[in-house]
Amino acid sequence: MRVLGWMSWLSLGCSTAPAVDSGLGRHSAAASGELRWEAGCRVADPAVLQDCVRVDFYREQLTQVAGVRVPGSRHWSEVQHRCDQTLTSLGFDVERHRYATGVNVVGTRLGTTQPEQRVLVGAHYDHIPYCPGADDNASGVAGVLELARVVSGAPHDRTLTVACWDEEEWGLIGSRAWAERARERDDEIVVYFNFDAIAYTDPRPDSQRVPPGFAAMFPELIAQLDERERRADFITIVADSQARPWAQTLASAADRAALPHALLTIPNWLRASHLAVDLERSDHASLWRYGYPAIMITDTAEYRSDTYHCRGRADTLDTLDVPFAASVVGATVHAVTVALKAPPPESTPAGSGPGRSTTAAAPSGEPHTG
Repeated sequence: MRVLGWMSWLSLGCSTAPAVDSGLGRHSAAASGELRWEAGCRVADPAVLQDCVRVDFYREQLTQVAGVRVPGSRHWSEVQHRCDQTLTSLGFDVERHRYATGVNVVGTRLGTTQPEQRVLVGAHYDHIPYCPGADDNASGVAGVLELARVVSGAPHDRTLTVACWDEEEWGLIGSRAWAERARERDDEIVVYFNFDAIAYTDPRPDSQRVPPGFAAMFPELIAQLDERERRADFITIVADSQARPWAQTLASAADRAALPHALLTIPNWLRASHLAVDLERSDHASLWRYGYPAIMITDTAEYRSDTYHCRGRADTLDTLDVPFAASVVGATVHAVTVALKAPPPESTPAGSGPGRSTTAAAPSGEPHTG
């Protein structure tokens, strides 16, 4: 997740997954395609596929991706190759999208009846120097690859595109280059799902913080967080108004898995104002920039963890909640599968806070839209 210099971070802790060497030297069944789909998982049923996400496959990808991944470094190249190899083994047509300063890896599986309509899922694979970036964003890359494995087991009406973005940490450069090209080509993108830091939790009271100004913009959310003693044990779903129906589908899938979540809908006036700059710090903002519906899925990074960019301690595998992250991936699999086969679900009223939904309050005198 891209840094903003004025932000603060927390001194928290959580440990579930053992630290393991992140090189590509050892055999990887998840990347080789030897164990691609289980019996019963080659169907286009959202609920069935949600339960087909495997924690062990996710953990293996996470282990292999974590490590210093500065653009141009050896491990950056290895992870780029892993994205390509994994997607190719799953039957995707893979492009190494080379732009001026970096390389995106983008895999595509054409839809059967509406191939011109694209559902996009992505995560950035680059990171900063001297930091292994396990949560930010090996957790997201592993999520993208496990989602691709599960969803690609059956044909779908719409086209599925899966991306490993480069140079997010340097200003969303890779995703912006791809989104600009998509707009120039007039590509039809139904919705984009973005993973960025999805594996850190801390169930202790007062372990979750919020960015400055959020109390005014999202008062109902803050009230719900207070009721729950501000425990950092939920996933945050951030959507623009166009993407709200898909975000609500994702939230419903999270409910099905008993996964705590907060759904924030960003109305048009707020997105245009850039007042909520903390909600524009990952690659979904590149899609917003070019007019596409997009959703960010995040554990909120430094607002619950001192491992963000290794500022307090190292961002390593042993700090992560791997089953939690796999549950996030499962809920997203459900939403992506719905998006691949159906018109947008109707938007339904919802409440606020973890497990419910909230839309930003409009400033006094301004209309509340979106």
